[in-house]
Amino acid sequence: MKKITWLLTAMMAVSIPFTAGAEEQTTAVESAEQSADTDFDSLSWDSYKLMIDDIVYQFPFMVSDLDAEKWTTSEDLTAELSPNSYGLFYYSEVKTGRQVMFQIANMANNTITAQEGIIFGIKIDNYDWDLNDANIRLPKGIVYGKSTREDIEAAYGTPSDVYEGDLYTKLTYSTDYYEEVELQIGTESGVLEGIDLECYRQPEGFDTGEVSTEVPAEVAAYTAPTEL
Repeated sequence: MKKITWLLTAMMAVSIPFTAGAEEQTTAVESAEQSADTDFDSLSWDSYKLMIDDIVYQFPFMVSDLDAEKWTTSEDLTAELSPNSYGLFYYSEVKTGRQVMFQIANMANNTITAQEGIIFGIKIDNYDWDLNDANIRLPKGIVYGKSTREDIEAAYGTPSDVYEGDLYTKLTYSTDYYEEVELQIGTESGVLEGIDLECYRQPEGFDTGEVSTEVPAEVAAYTAPTEL
């Protein structure tokens, strides 16, 4: 089980221990035609790419790279994120209203706003995306609302972990903590109903900034007691 700390804020923020030596990932949000990949379906699951309506998303990428004409949110992106923490933010497609949940992290050395953060994960499920009204693909021909458990294991091999419940089966493919793809297959439908992809790495060229030497206001206002 992942060890995370929940903070009680307007958005849910989670502290993450970040490994400074983690591999960097190239940022990319582009159309399938613009993609440098000659064949999206030839990629492996750990490329951490996902296609929605012919747009290829390479995780992680900056919040500022998200197309405002395609995605909108009513969430407060001025909310602050402490270093090595992340928040969960709902976004909706402008044209359809279909929702996803993006995981936005602060990988910098100082507190920033969510708008300045990094999108390192996405959650999609059949509550917000109808199985018959979606165009979501993963590498090697895995399609939301169509692919079965057999299709997934044939494409990706033996999962790192398998959960089998009454309502769904979840296959987890993982390379490291916070670097994994979880695929949920509905028991009744028999097809892929949920995708939880996350890749907690710094995008290539990301500037973490210098550590602030400013004394926090709470510390500056502290008065030492003179007696018990």
